[in-house]
Parts: sequence; C-alpha cells; structure tokens
Amino acid sequence: MGSLARLTYDPEFPEESDLTLFMFPLKKKWIIGYITTLELADTIYVFNYLSIDNETTKPFLQYSLAEYKPPIFTDKFQHGYSYLPVIKLKSSHPIFGFV
Repeated sequence: MGSLARLTYDPEFPEESDLTLFMFPLKKKWIIGYITTLELADTIYVFNYLSIDNETTKPFLQYSLAEYKPPIFTDKFQHGYSYLPVIKLKSSHPIFGFV
C-alpha cells in the first residue's frame, strides 16, 4: 500500500487532480488503484493497482512523507499527513482493464 501511495502522491504537485484512488470488488478480493497517463505520440491511460483482502469503510488513505509509517485508511484528519480520497465503486468498469 505504501508503494501505491508514493506513486499516487507527488509532493511537488499536491493539487494535481489525479490523486483519487478507486476501489472495487473483483472476485473475492478488492482492487484499489489510480489512473495515470503516459504522454507519447498518443495519450495512454494506465491503471496502477493492487489487490487487498478486505473492503475498507474509511474514505481516505492517510500517508506520511516525513516519516515511514504504513498508510492507513481513515476518516479523521491529522496535521502532517497527506490524504488520498478513496472512491468505492460497486463493480469494476471496463476502463480499468478487468473484464
């Protein structure tokens, strides 16, 4: 989860609009990830993700750049942390590449 948070959040551009994580069920697991783009001759959209065992009920992933603590799902804000919103979907969408 720490690697996903580090890939998603760029401290040089904290107001970037692609900081949202998407979460949805797939078989007996949950998929959480974010969409990024690669600017080549054409724009390519990539869904970076990982699978987790359990659904979260918390709407944010708390992440610290200053000290290493594993990211946690939370619904409370504390000073000194970055927060990535988690949008929970009822099911996968073709845009994510899972059929």
